[in-house]
Order: sequence, then structure tokens, then C-alpha cells
Amino acid sequence: HLGEAMLYAAPEDATLAVPPASARVVVTDVIVARLELFPATLDLEVGAVAAVNVQSVDRRGVQVMSSNIAWQIDAPHIAAVEGQGIVRALTPGTCTIRATATNADGSIAESAVAVRVRRAS
Repeated sequence: HLGEAMLYAAPEDATLAVPPASARVVVTDVIVARLELFPATLDLEVGAVAAVNVQSVDRRGVQVMSSNIAWQIDAPHIAAVEGQGIVRALTPGTCTIRATATNADGSIAESAVAVRVRRAS
């Protein structure tokens, strides 16, 4: 949940000479500035399965958690991609897999992986 709160703490034992403390906590939306995909390219045999790992990075270059990654593929007859970046090679050819993060402010970050599928040797 987004918003802010004040946290207060005081010792239960009143005989302790510890003053009460407080802290303001603010929760904001994570804005993904860029996606980094690993590996950058895939070279698979027909029938192989591989994972593309995604790392979301904010404007400061800090890795952040993002659960709103969408995966698309430009040639679904060559390879298939599932929700967590799992790629299945279907038939020989080349294609591109794209990962996209849509932020709460409407901005997007995306990255792509080139995939080559070859006949099993």
C-alpha cells in the first residue's frame, strides 16, 4: 500500500533512561527505469527450454523488485515465452523476445533478447 505513517516506540520498562523515538515511513511506487535481461542472446536447439532472467533497475541504478513484467515474442511459431521468461524453442529460425515493465505513472521500460533456434544435432 502506498502512503506514509509515523512509527513510535518507547521502552516498556519505565525505569530505563531511554527516551521514546519516532520515525516517519513513506511508501512510494517503484519506477523501473530500465530492464536488464540475461543472457542477452539465446542459441537453442529445437525442443530446448531456457530461462531469461530480468533485473529491474530504477533511475539511480539500484536494483528494484518489479512484478509487472510482460513478455512478448515477435515470432511465436519459432519460440514460446511464458510469464517468468521461460523460453521454449519450437522450430528453426530467429526471433526477438521483449520484456516490458509498465510503471504506475504510465512510463515503460523494456529490453529485448535475440533468439536463434536451430535443428537438434
